[in-house]
Amino acid sequence: MMNKKLTQLTTQYRKFTENQALTAEQLNEFIDFFEDQDRLSRTRLSGVGLACGFKTTFVQNLAKDGNSSFEVNITQGAGVTTDGDLITLRNRIDEAGAQNSLGEKLIAINFKDKNFTHYREYEEEQGYLHFQNVNLWELRHEDEIDPEELSSFFKINPNSLEIEDKIGLLYLESFVNEEEPCEDIDCDNQGGRASGKSESTAYRC
Repeated sequence: MMNKKLTQLTTQYRKFTENQALTAEQLNEFIDFFEDQDRLSRTRLSGVGLACGFKTTFVQNLAKDGNSSFEVNITQGAGVTTDGDLITLRNRIDEAGAQNSLGEKLIAINFKDKNFTHYREYEEEQGYLHFQNVNLWELRHEDEIDPEELSSFFKINPNSLEIEDKIGLLYLESFVNEEEPCEDIDCDNQGGRASGKSESTAYRC
């Protein structure tokens, strides 16, 4: 299920003393307090919705052989979700060594715009009820599609996607991955990972 951060707020945290043994509850309480304050400052002081950018354009590219290819171009922007997440367009960094401590790819946001060449029907795995009655399509650039997923995508074409009667939606999935259980005494489990995955989608008006 989707993990909504601001449904329950942490209003206090504990001060730590030197050489104190800390529990997971104490550490998570500390993080939750400041994360809640950060999110509240965005939603209550700055507001929610699009702050700038995210202009969407349908682009037709004409090749030398006369064949056309089609893309959806979206400019970079910034916005705040109703749950207080600061959201932008992202590109994966595929350079060697561009990983965090968990081995995950880092992302870049310092670019002007982004093109999307393919689409597929969006599957709501985390159970966001508001999307169950609306047909959604996920947009992706061909370079960002994993080989095993390519067969589920279609090239963008005005005749099949009917792009004119759709609006863009930048949607952020927020969820916690289940932690792996310890199997022996030497346990290096790092706990469940809080994840946020942004999806550029289009849906019918």
